[in-house]
Amino acid sequence: MLIRSLTLAALALLATSAQAQDYAVTGRVVDAETDAPVTLASVALWRVSAREGVEPYLETGAVSDDAGRFRIAGVGRGRYYAVVSFIGYASARVDSLRLSPQSPVLDLGVIRLAPDAAALEAVEVMAERDRV
Repeated sequence: MLIRSLTLAALALLATSAQAQDYAVTGRVVDAETDAPVTLASVALWRVSAREGVEPYLETGAVSDDAGRFRIAGVGRGRYYAVVSFIGYASARVDSLRLSPQSPVLDLGVIRLAPDAAALEAVEVMAERDRV
């Protein structure tokens, strides 16, 4: 009976420990000029190593919903930066993100994407056709 109680206590402790390591990053993406939500914007979460000489690497990402909101869950504690992008807009970068037991959910707030004028310029296509 004692072994069974100890086993159940150990399993409960492991389950609690596993849940404590489930961190998340949230936010909302809007157009900088109109404040309209940007649907399907890509949000990439890059992990930054504490060791010298180790390049950041893409940890995971998400896509914003119809209201421009996103949630990236299931990431571990550590240091990150986020890159938010969408076609026709200049990318935005949010630096110095730190997930820890004291802040397991980081809300990035409202991220405003500015229209990219170069991406919005008109293109004229011209062609010549042989006479028959």
